Amino acid sequence: AAVKWRYLDRDNDPKTALPGGRYLLTQVGYELIYIDGAVTNSGYWRPGMLKGRLTPTGFSGYSKLEWIDATGRRLPGENYAERDDASGTMRLVFPSLGASLRFAREEPRQD
Repeated sequence: AAVKWRYLDRDNDPKTALPGGRYLLTQVGYELIYIDGAVTNSGYWRPGMLKGRLTPTGFSGYSKLEWIDATGRRLPGENYAERDDASGTMRLVFPSLGASLRFAREEPRQD
């Protein structure tokens, strides 16, 4: 089943990294799919485009992260995702940029 992740907050130095938007992503398997929220280069992004890919590491809650930045380029570096099921958050960490983005799991409506 797909999981939706909505941008929550960030920790970054604006001199080295700026978030490209307040993203809404859907996680299908290990792929993070863009849904909405791009600000930087917003004309490039369309719903359904690949925004990132997670690779399991064998450590609970941690995955390697391949991330596509606002300009459509893959970010280099040892990026990773840290998922905290207790709080319903996922933090995407970009060590070479000194930045992280945090997302909150969006629970499906119980209408």
